[in-house]
Amino acid sequence: MSAVADEQRVSRQRGIPFAALLLIISAVRAIGFLIALWTDYAGSNGYLASPNHPFGSDFINLWTAGRMALAGLIGDIYSPDAFMAYQHGFVSDDIGFRVWAYPPHSLIMAWPFGLLGYYPTYLLWSALGLAVLVYGARKFGFGWTETGILALSPAAMQNVILGQTGNLACGLLLAALAGVSIGSRSAIVSAAILTIKPQTGFLLPLIWLRNKRWGLVAGATIAIVALVALSIMVFGADAWRAYIGETLPELAQLEREGSGPFMQMIPSTFMSMRLLGFDADGASLVHFAFAGLVMAVLLWRLWVERSPERQAALILIGVCLVTPYMHLYDLTVLMAGGLILMRDERLSPSITKIAAILAWILPMTLGWLAVAGLPIAPLIVLFVFAVACIPERGGTMAAGKQAT
Repeated sequence: MSAVADEQRVSRQRGIPFAALLLIISAVRAIGFLIALWTDYAGSNGYLASPNHPFGSDFINLWTAGRMALAGLIGDIYSPDAFMAYQHGFVSDDIGFRVWAYPPHSLIMAWPFGLLGYYPTYLLWSALGLAVLVYGARKFGFGWTETGILALSPAAMQNVILGQTGNLACGLLLAALAGVSIGSRSAIVSAAILTIKPQTGFLLPLIWLRNKRWGLVAGATIAIVALVALSIMVFGADAWRAYIGETLPELAQLEREGSGPFMQMIPSTFMSMRLLGFDADGASLVHFAFAGLVMAVLLWRLWVERSPERQAALILIGVCLVTPYMHLYDLTVLMAGGLILMRDERLSPSITKIAAILAWILPMTLGWLAVAGLPIAPLIVLFVFAVACIPERGGTMAAGKQAT
């Protein structure tokens, strides 16, 4: 066996105990999340886990959208006042500002979730998100150990607790990124569905263009147009007008001027600046200047990087820095990027472990840092991104089977 091959074998052996340990810690922490969830359920009253707080948090928005779609109230879904008025028809408590934030073609997938009762549908939704996450991880090439770490990570569990879409979006993005190496209809379909959450997948075309995957670009474009056209045929053009004219301005206003605990859930430079006292215009200026620099580096590294896996890591981590609109439950994409770095034998095992640990722990510490007056999440993500940008120095990417 050559010296290089022997060094790679030793490197893999060093990585196995760490990955196994991280999986065990993730499993233990996931059990804690599920115990907290069961406690909420045991103490729930109707749709509420506690006064003014729905069980499953934002899941109530999905269930509401599904019920309204089945009732033919499509126009009201994208009127925030009408949306909340419908919710108050079955929940008397003030449960805060509620809105269906996803574009109308999301209703093609949302309406079936209005067919069943609230709690069975919540279980179904949570299981679906985790299933898509596992599917995307395996499709991308993660071994079972890596997939377990991702599916049991704090970010993934936050999606279950909060009834959110981050697991679904990350799984779709990983499946779409897998198309760079293997190309498939599943990559096209995944990319098209991912447009319901564009802030997660908007960098995806860069890696397809860089690798000249014109079939994927063309196929995804056709699929997206077909989805939008289908949504107009089924739900009407007024849904799109209401989404653009009412929902998007409300979301922008909330992001720019709103206050409250939600600010502690957003790791973007924009929100960090707002937490430090900047007004919306000043925060936007700083964010987009920073995001522009990140994009310049990302494009350069994407162009010179030969490994499709490292390219995928750049996309997964870079999106967390570029978009101003990302929450802690969306950080499954950051964890996926950290796991890719862990398998890269061209990098120091120590520095990749640090990057993975930071990606793992950020969703749990984001709020604490904000409360402590230290909104440094962008700097933490920047470190992980910097690791992904370290130039090639020989070695190979470890195969998924070797990482298990």
